[in-house]
Amino acid sequence: MQVAICSYMKKSIKALTFIYCILMFTFFLFYIENAYFNITVAKYRCFSTLTFVYTVLSIICGSVYLFFHSASQKKIKNFLKSLSVSDWSMLVLLMSNTITTLLSEDLQASLLGSWGRSAGLNFTVLLCVMYFLVSRTLSHMRIVLHVFLGSSFLVGLLGVWNALGYDPFHFFESVNETEVHWFLSTVGNITFFAHLFCLSLPLAVGLFLKEDQRYKSFGYAGWCWFGFTAIIISNIDGAYLGIAAFMAYYLWQSCTSRENLKKFLVICLIALGSFKLLAAITLFNDYLTFDGISEMLVHSSFIWILIGMVTILLLFMKYFPEKVESLPYYKIRTGLFISMASIVILLFLSIVYFTWIDTMSSLNGWENYLRFNNSWGHERGYLWKTLSSGFLNSYSFTEQLFGKGLDCTRLILASIIDHPATAIYYDHAHNEYLQYLVTSGIIGLFAYLSVLGSCLIRLIKKHRLPYASMFVAVLLAHGAQALTGLNQPITTPLLFLLLAIMENMIIDADKCSQTHKNENGKIDCHCLSEFKQ
Repeated sequence: MQVAICSYMKKSIKALTFIYCILMFTFFLFYIENAYFNITVAKYRCFSTLTFVYTVLSIICGSVYLFFHSASQKKIKNFLKSLSVSDWSMLVLLMSNTITTLLSEDLQASLLGSWGRSAGLNFTVLLCVMYFLVSRTLSHMRIVLHVFLGSSFLVGLLGVWNALGYDPFHFFESVNETEVHWFLSTVGNITFFAHLFCLSLPLAVGLFLKEDQRYKSFGYAGWCWFGFTAIIISNIDGAYLGIAAFMAYYLWQSCTSRENLKKFLVICLIALGSFKLLAAITLFNDYLTFDGISEMLVHSSFIWILIGMVTILLLFMKYFPEKVESLPYYKIRTGLFISMASIVILLFLSIVYFTWIDTMSSLNGWENYLRFNNSWGHERGYLWKTLSSGFLNSYSFTEQLFGKGLDCTRLILASIIDHPATAIYYDHAHNEYLQYLVTSGIIGLFAYLSVLGSCLIRLIKKHRLPYASMFVAVLLAHGAQALTGLNQPITTPLLFLLLAIMENMIIDADKCSQTHKNENGKIDCHCLSEFKQ
């Protein structure tokens, strides 16, 4: 009887986790109240309600399981021993943010995030609980991820429809005409819309690169075309940092064989084709407009040259397969890594040079990218300088360790600058790393980076797992996009849900490896190649 009850409770928790993930990737993404006027609060309310109900039901099932399980104390000890660096980092983040809130001058604001994006201590608690529950009890990962892709497609479809000037659900009826271009679909702000596709597009590209069946490849290729289109219509320059990061990674990874390289070039052709299709649409639709990097990609004639070059390379691969197969791929990968690192270093040095050495030369359209001043990045330059200076000069040692309060950027700015009206305008640093630093301090930032970094390193080590490279691409895309992004209750819960899914995959892979060790202690796990398919 006890065994039957324990088995039923375990299955119940797994079913709850599966349902919760499906709801987060569907209902949560689509949920909206009163159009865009309270979308942050509405999304937070939806996330908190779903997570609270899921947590309570899971605790009930878990309590029954532990009550009837004879070795429950031993299981708890084994659980503590099995905690990964990412797990401990999540706990450190929770404890650090608790201390931050207790030390904050406005405890209520830090607790509730009422002066910012509803990302206070209660939000951290929900993320932490969700992370541990999902990472230990998820099943049917492949289904969950494909549901995420399907929902993202629908969100993007509505976003593209909105960008073309159509409003089927009347979201824009009461929005000021000067602010319409800041919103898309059911995620609201265009920055969050772009972040959603920085999380989902790397998955779709990775699935296309790994897929061998032709009809599935066509489906993933179509999704990728649409995903690149969605990124472009968001007009968020920071999103291109994410695209550059994960595409560079996939390029490096694809330089192992002719077939892999061919698939990557097809993805490049899909991306370039989506740019030119949008250029053609603008000839018939005056409502669709672009700025920044999006405008350069859509209207630049150089894209046609790139399309021609990629097409020639694909034809060369088709008609001269032997020559392509005989290429020294190891040397090519090494050269690519050195080249990409050199580009990043050169870009950094260019910004340093044009910001502090040559401050007068005209950079034309590159002024907003290579010269870091107060107007850089739609006033982000002023914001970053002010917050960084405040952190270094006006924070006490304790405040530098733990920050001044979660999601309290407005209050922090008001204490630093002499223009209250300007301070009230900003509720976020528009840089996730700087935001964590000034609000939760060095320890909070370190814990957050440890969660991401530990997961990234372990995924790279377990590259044999089917989804490992895709999750690495997701983390790289998010990490780059976060330089100009925002943590908030609209897409951040999806990031931490994906982190939980990654951790779940690693945990199950470790269990699988342990059960398939041969007599010499080496792993002989044949099921890893089909893991969680």
